[in-house]
Amino acid sequence: MKTVNYLTLFLFLIIGTIATSQSYIIESQKDLIKQSKVSLDSTRYYYFPNLEAYYDTKISMYIFKRKGEWVTESHIPANYRGYSLFNKRYEIINGLVDNDTPQEFIEQHRKEYPPIFKAKDMKIKLDKEKNSSLTYN
Repeated sequence: MKTVNYLTLFLFLIIGTIATSQSYIIESQKDLIKQSKVSLDSTRYYYFPNLEAYYDTKISMYIFKRKGEWVTESHIPANYRGYSLFNKRYEIINGLVDNDTPQEFIEQHRKEYPPIFKAKDMKIKLDKEKNSSLTYN
């Protein structure tokens, strides 16, 4: 009887993990453009710190590592690098408009935009951004 209970619990855990997996497909560039705080002519890449991946607006593709190699695909696989509420958080990368290989700068981007996995850390980051941003009233 214990075995059946353990198997049932395991099955529910597997189904729960699959059901809560995140999919990373940007519906349209308009979604990113609406949220952009910088000039669009200087923006080509968005960097996802928790995933260590890029989104190229020029070709509408993601650039990320798979088995140690950088690949370009139309979406990032579900559950890539584990589950986190902040996996969809991205940073706008300026200055790489003419560069086709943003992954060359991954070390710089890791330092500049560290991953955030805890809500407390995200609140601190958002408070800093709010305090440092200019407001026009």
